[in-house]
Amino acid sequence: INDLKKYAKLINPIKNIKEKVDNYIKYLNSLDNKILGLHIRTLDGGFIEMYSEEKLIKYIDTFIDENKSWKIYLSTDNINIETKLINKYKDYIIKLDDPYGKDYNDKFADNKYGIMNSLYEIYVLSKCNNFVGSAGSTFSMLSFLLSENNQLDFWNQI
Repeated sequence: INDLKKYAKLINPIKNIKEKVDNYIKYLNSLDNKILGLHIRTLDGGFIEMYSEEKLIKYIDTFIDENKSWKIYLSTDNINIETKLINKYKDYIIKLDDPYGKDYNDKFADNKYGIMNSLYEIYVLSKCNNFVGSAGSTFSMLSFLLSENNQLDFWNQI
């Protein structure tokens, strides 16, 4: 894993993504909370079959019970799941509020804005105090490889 982490860190975002990430990380660091990065993959590549709302809710409930002062940076490819989790955990969830694109839906789009938003979120997730990903997701794997975390856990394998 250390070799993979070393090579992953050779990847650098373009200037405007790096600046946006750096500014957001400054904001996160200004909070009086530690941040859990949570990646939820659902839409393609067999991930919808791996999605379990019951497991996700159980994971988040347990995490909050054990870490009441933490916030959760939520990254997902599904606006419905994002909305549901924000409504349920509004005091704990933070997310990308200002995505690249013409409107908020471009955060989830399959176009250049969606790719830019994905790269942005990979880097933000990698800077969180801890990170939990979706099993089988290369997005989760790259976020972990770019992070300082020593272990990659999955919310959908509890």
